[in-house]
Amino acid sequence: MDALASPRVPGYAEADATINWRIVEGIDLSLAGMNLLHERHREFINGSLAALAVPRSVTLGARLEL
Repeated sequence: MDALASPRVPGYAEADATINWRIVEGIDLSLAGMNLLHERHREFINGSLAALAVPRSVTLGARLEL
């Protein structure tokens, strides 16, 4: 992402990744990571709010198809 002048937000690059597993027919598991390159980065939300520090995150999910 490019830097912004106002509000001041430096440019950054990030990576997201998701791995999905089909355990058996109808049951899936997933592991997703967002913002994997840095512990956190500043991100612009809108003109009336200050820039927000977005942290790295990892989520685990499950899906059951009936």
